[in-house]
Amino acid sequence: QLVTIKADHWPEPIRILNTHLQATNEFDDIRKQQILILKSFYAPIESVQLNTIFAGDFNTKPNRPSYEFFKSQFKSLQNVGEYCLKNANCQVHPSVASYLLLEATKDHQFYSCSSASYMAPVNFVRNFSNEVDGLELSDHKAYQVTYKIDWNIKGCH
Repeated sequence: QLVTIKADHWPEPIRILNTHLQATNEFDDIRKQQILILKSFYAPIESVQLNTIFAGDFNTKPNRPSYEFFKSQFKSLQNVGEYCLKNANCQVHPSVASYLLLEATKDHQFYSCSSASYMAPVNFVRNFSNEVDGLELSDHKAYQVTYKIDWNIKGCH
């Protein structure tokens, strides 16, 4: 899925992509094929550098070949969990153990910022673990990220 958000007072739109890749470890090769399809979908719009968020149920972890393959195909995108582990400007909620930002999740958010503005994650919290009417929202422990966008700063730092 692709969403482009525009506002009258913004100098440029924001791009949001979402995906859900094949589940279970034995389907790593299928996920790689799906990643190639995603890349072919993304390639025509990638040259227009916008603030971009690419999130979803990737059904893979950093120790899996399909995760590394995704990173090799989408080099301009940075994993939010990796960023927040290394950057003091991203506040991680105290209830979130560091391994939950990256190693223990199959849901990921990646981002990149344009050369005309600044965008980066500033807050990371796992808040989708509550049950509703006895049912969990997801079979994974998803998370919420708050991003800061500054139209007066040029490029990612």
